[in-house]
Amino acid sequence: MKIRKGFVSNSSSTSFTCDVCGETVSGWDMCLSDSGMVECQYGHTICEEHILDKNDLLDSDETKYIEDQYGDRFLKNEYCPICALQVIMDSDLLNYVIAASGKTREEYITEIQKNFITYDGFTNFITIKKETK
Repeated sequence: MKIRKGFVSNSSSTSFTCDVCGETVSGWDMCLSDSGMVECQYGHTICEEHILDKNDLLDSDETKYIEDQYGDRFLKNEYCPICALQVIMDSDLLNYVIAASGKTREEYITEIQKNFITYDGFTNFITIKKETK
């Protein structure tokens, strides 16, 4: 009789990354709740420790979550630090800067390609600008 050791075909590795602190938790056959993280109504994944506490008497687990038609539980947006704009993700900040400037993403790309020959030159420029602020 042959016994297979090691890889099991019906197992899968999963990982979840917090959109606030960047912590990543991974494991075999785990779900989001196993990782100590939650997902809000708008898809942000956050560590349970980042859930906003509104210090309200009604601030119980029952009031912090909603359930969709499939029975999945999601954190209400008012308890998510990203939805409440307590934390701004870099991708949202970039989208805001592009929208507020009136330039398109393509115009910025063209400008970068025109002003810099290498990635080193580009990143050095950014580093110097950050240091002078």
